[in-house]
Amino acid sequence: MCGLYRQKQRNWPGTDERNAIECGIISKTSGLDYDFEKWVMVNSLKANRLLQFAKTKNAGNEAEERLFYPFFTEGKNLADIDTLIQLGTEIGLDQQELKTAFTD
Repeated sequence: MCGLYRQKQRNWPGTDERNAIECGIISKTSGLDYDFEKWVMVNSLKANRLLQFAKTKNAGNEAEERLFYPFFTEGKNLADIDTLIQLGTEIGLDQQELKTAFTD
């Protein structure tokens, strides 16, 4: 994982130019534009619940892809149920079933 992520998570001071370049290259070649300032570090249990639910509907790969972009580039809070329901419906999952999955 990129050194800047480790620095932000551990509140390390300063930036490491080499790691910034590395992360930029990796993200650009993957079609992403990482925005480290927007990252929201949260518990990923609820996002994992969405992923596991999506797998039961044969949409696991789509869910994984849909979770990745909002986290790394948009700074979405992946512990927020409303955000996860929105992302799930965007890949074709039923909104009411998603609500039930998060409340049961």
